Amino acid sequence: MKLMIKVKKPADEYEIRELTRLFLPEQDFMVVSTDGMDEHSALVIQTEFQYEKTETKLVIHSFGRISLTWSFTIQTVTDQRKQRKNEKNLLKRSIFDLLQSWYPRWLPWGILTGVRPVKIAHEALRREADPSKAIRHIQEETLMAEEKAALMTEVACRQREYLGELNPKAVSLYINIPLCPTKCSYCSFASQSIKSQDDSILQDYLQALLREMETVFRMLKEKELPIQSLYIGGGTPSVLSAKQLKQFFSKLSELWDLHAIEEITFEGGRPDTLSKEKLSLLSDYPVHRISINPQTLHDRTLRRINRRHTVQDFFSAYEDAVKTGLININVDLIMGLPGESPEDFQRTLNKLARLDLKSLTVHSLAMKRTAGLKQQHYRFEWEDHHARSVMQLVYEFAKSQNLEAYYLYRQKQMLANMENVGFAKPGKASLYNILMMEEKQTVLGIGAGAVSKLVYPLENRIQRIAGIKDLKIYLERMPVHHEKWRRVFEQL
Repeated sequence: MKLMIKVKKPADEYEIRELTRLFLPEQDFMVVSTDGMDEHSALVIQTEFQYEKTETKLVIHSFGRISLTWSFTIQTVTDQRKQRKNEKNLLKRSIFDLLQSWYPRWLPWGILTGVRPVKIAHEALRREADPSKAIRHIQEETLMAEEKAALMTEVACRQREYLGELNPKAVSLYINIPLCPTKCSYCSFASQSIKSQDDSILQDYLQALLREMETVFRMLKEKELPIQSLYIGGGTPSVLSAKQLKQFFSKLSELWDLHAIEEITFEGGRPDTLSKEKLSLLSDYPVHRISINPQTLHDRTLRRINRRHTVQDFFSAYEDAVKTGLININVDLIMGLPGESPEDFQRTLNKLARLDLKSLTVHSLAMKRTAGLKQQHYRFEWEDHHARSVMQLVYEFAKSQNLEAYYLYRQKQMLANMENVGFAKPGKASLYNILMMEEKQTVLGIGAGAVSKLVYPLENRIQRIAGIKDLKIYLERMPVHHEKWRRVFEQL
């Protein structure tokens, strides 16, 4: 037996489907915009909009075990884009209330199913300068709990301090190295595990990447576009040997004055890939921020999620990085990993307390479609209320360490429908993370699987350009990349 929801417009299907999944994560249901009815449906919800000169009415009919009719109205506006947005929010709020009455569940993020909730806070703050009024407006529009509306408004206010007046010509870069020692069981990134440190794919990919970098940096100079932030990520960029890493940075510094870039981040990731030699090499260049990401500080969990390093490897790499002068180090953790209890995660936080953390990112485990855990039909082990309690401990821990929440995002099918949060000491937040997550600036993605986003603020438009994910195809089609970048730069 399954729930069936019929909406008027095909464009509404996706968002109502994601909203319904919050209430029925493991159950079968349908959201359709056709006249087709399913004879096996337990309940059918049919929606329709009725338009008048000054009012727009949403009528919802429920058939099946419960037969009821609801109607809701909003003011009709002449701005078609705003009218459409108002209609969609009304539809989502109404379906949310209905589902909540049938399948009660505490959902503090309300009707939100998107990745970037802080964008809503930025918009609210543009309309209401008073944060308290902005919070109330967000709650009314999204049915969000006050604590979450306050959190994202606080994050938006803090981001404003970092952003200031952006140079409209400036861009950010993301250079992707989609290679890893092993594939983590929770990961869905288009990355490839190497066979050994001598795997030929490492040098082959590096050579192709350097050629693509030459094209992009040359075109940046021709267009006189400054680079504000640069993020070197993956995958695991530090899987490159020390010799290969030196080759990469030597070429990078040859192509551009690295001291002219406001922020450079290097995602070290796996502690076992960060030797003293590599860390020393990074400190020779103006790298402002690195990541060393254990995800957990329990060896048994590391083995379970297919990571080869140990907890001691993390602490050793962290201490070595500090000794070389790499002070702003981000540490990633994941809540709810297989086999871990809430108490285990709390113990991980306690172990981190001995470090003078400058940056911490806490993720809630998400069941990503192509991840190994999803393929194994893994189900979350924590009850929702336990997960929420642990997240509250995270915020308390961050406060005790003088770490401020500065960026936040969400994913589908997350543990307890929570959030991922980045914290940093004052003045140590990642500018790239803010610019990328809030889509405030064009980001050009270089390398296999890298995505470029061209931001046109005056048009309120973003154009997404995906890179070739398959490494073999990426290597074979190097001449095609030049033509792709020529077309991209014509639009900048």
